[in-house]
Amino acid sequence: MDPSAPGGPNNGHALTKGKALSNAMRLGKRSLAGVAAGALALGMLSIAGASTASAKPSIKPKATSTASAGAVRAGAAGSVPYGLLVVDNTMTAPTRLTMVTSPSGATMWVKNTVGATPANGDDSAALGRTATLSGFTGQFNATLDDSTYGVAVSTAGSYTAQLSNGSDTITFSFSTAGAPATMTVTPATQTVLVGQTARLDVALKDSAGHLTQPSVVDTITLADNTSDTIVQTAAGTTPYTSIEASSLATGESAVYLRTFGNPAGTTTVTATPQGTLPSLGLTAQSASVTKSGTISTNTIAGISVSAPANAINDPNETDVAPSATAQLPSPTTTVTVAIDDTTAASAGNQIRLAAYTTTANATVNGKTTDDTFF
Repeated sequence: MDPSAPGGPNNGHALTKGKALSNAMRLGKRSLAGVAAGALALGMLSIAGASTASAKPSIKPKATSTASAGAVRAGAAGSVPYGLLVVDNTMTAPTRLTMVTSPSGATMWVKNTVGATPANGDDSAALGRTATLSGFTGQFNATLDDSTYGVAVSTAGSYTAQLSNGSDTITFSFSTAGAPATMTVTPATQTVLVGQTARLDVALKDSAGHLTQPSVVDTITLADNTSDTIVQTAAGTTPYTSIEASSLATGESAVYLRTFGNPAGTTTVTATPQGTLPSLGLTAQSASVTKSGTISTNTIAGISVSAPANAINDPNETDVAPSATAQLPSPTTTVTVAIDDTTAASAGNQIRLAAYTTTANATVNGKTTDDTFF
């Protein structure tokens, strides 16, 4: 399971009979369990095992490439976070930065980390001057299948620059965005099954409607009016009450509303701008999440795991509830489950499953805490 990706593969999507569950589960002995219900079925995945390590993606050098920049707002060093620069193809570490075109007197800074705060001592270049980079490697992004870098500039306008290492060269061009003029929280309304997690996107845009960046002192506070919990990631459980400037470096940030364990109803999530944003005319914005349906703890007739082939189906296991369980070996990345709910549920019911580990340092979705999914 990879909940780090925004929206998470199982957030907001119910598993139906026989559907494969594709998630990165890194642990030893695991168990799968499920129950059927009236409008929504409740179940458990019981998992126990030894800890494992994750391999880092390998990066192969590429030939000459191009790159694209996201939202970049001009500002003096230390005033606006590094924006996002995405390299279409990975390359070995750049050693030089060359400014090709820029506004007069402008400075461009580059750094490994998007969202960091630019400083005068960071690697930088000006028009007509090639800068030698120190300790600059870029960050491979498995989701984008690219490398990402941080870029910042001092002066508003249009830029073209190159990163190179003697054999590979990437060229990128962009025009800066303006100061934030609006803030949105989208979608304004949505409906999820009770117990599921809803995704909301907070975005800053300039007067032209382009994504833009906050200043480094800006934040956006988050609040809701029910017992549901705003969290930072799709699989998160820790309350998330403020989006920092570094998380808004691309101009937008996803947050999630966790409704697990709470009844049906409507929750209002409110985002309130702080720092310099209110002086720019930005005001609090809200979005509503409606939770529909009910959860029942009716036990399903049984489950059977057909993949991986060496899973141990044990519907009579008694150390977890409900009793329909299966143990999964380590490592497991894909699970195929057949569910028999013909004796307990009507057609159209949805099945809820959970995965967890009882062994110290073992992980599900990269964490040791329980992880419930649909």
